[in-house]
Amino acid sequence: MIFSHSAHRIWLFSAVIFVGTLFSAAGSLSAQEAERIASFGVDITIKADTSVIVAERIEVISTGDQIKRGITRDLPTSIIDAAGNRRALSFEISSVTRNGDAIAHRTELDTSVERVYMGADDVFLPAGRHVFEIEYLARGVIDYLDGRDQLFWNVTGTDWTLPIEMAHATVHLPDGSRLVGLSAYTGRAGVLGSDFTFNNASDTIVHFDTIRELNPGEGFAIRVSWPGGILHRPQARAE
Repeated sequence: MIFSHSAHRIWLFSAVIFVGTLFSAAGSLSAQEAERIASFGVDITIKADTSVIVAERIEVISTGDQIKRGITRDLPTSIIDAAGNRRALSFEISSVTRNGDAIAHRTELDTSVERVYMGADDVFLPAGRHVFEIEYLARGVIDYLDGRDQLFWNVTGTDWTLPIEMAHATVHLPDGSRLVGLSAYTGRAGVLGSDFTFNNASDTIVHFDTIRELNPGEGFAIRVSWPGGILHRPQARAE
């Protein structure tokens, strides 16, 4: 079942009072610089108890046009599993940094997602390159189908309004398992594009990379599977 890890949005603020500050900041960039996501990477470690450790690294070029105070990250609160049941998801955020330093962040529930704001309301970013990193523990994201355990992960989502120059993902399967299936998709929602490469570093580690720039509204998703019976599955909960 697709884990709709979909919505990544730029933290937008349009108050006119700040326009002068933004123009001043953007003036320090060269004329060739354009606001964009330079790279979007995720490192995923699947634990024996079916929880997943996620480390995301999002590198942006900000001019103060759309990326002003920071970025947001939407985490879905539930999914429909392979059996057709709605399953609750949970997330525990362990750290949020910008350029290696811990930064203010907060979360809000918004309909079906938990939105993480990475940045502070009263702090504007200087124009230039910034690296946002967020680490969290996810529960409820592993699915079970036809004797296999599997993870579908929407790496970037399709809600960005800026291009993504490159995206990549590394998945670490649980100890004692082996990769038995993989796939990946690029493009807009519902499109099964194949603009990616993959590399098996070992029986339990696989790397994925996009091979072209993703346009605004396009995304990158991956799927991996391994033999069932290795993970200690929690009791299924239907809602």
